[in-house]
Amino acid sequence: MVLSERSEWKGFGLCFPQSESDNAMMVAMYFVYIIRTIDDTLYIGVSGHLGRRIDSHKIGKGAEWTKAHSGARCVYAEPHATRGSARRREAQLKSWT
Repeated sequence: MVLSERSEWKGFGLCFPQSESDNAMMVAMYFVYIIRTIDDTLYIGVSGHLGRRIDSHKIGKGAEWTKAHSGARCVYAEPHATRGSARRREAQLKSWT
């Protein structure tokens, strides 16, 4: 799946599918995602509804961390078939920081 960034949407970037088949995959999968904020910090998370989750980060409701770091922009998203697989990958990515 190829994800692109649409930076014109509400002034922030968001990872979006580029085709209808990619859109169908987004509904049926879990995602590990990385957002970058206006102060250039990164946040790694997991969601079954990527667009909705990124939107909630943008308005400061996605996590306590994003309330303190505004300007969330999705810079990476990786699909996983199960929540467990996504959580394991999230833990791996977080261990690198």
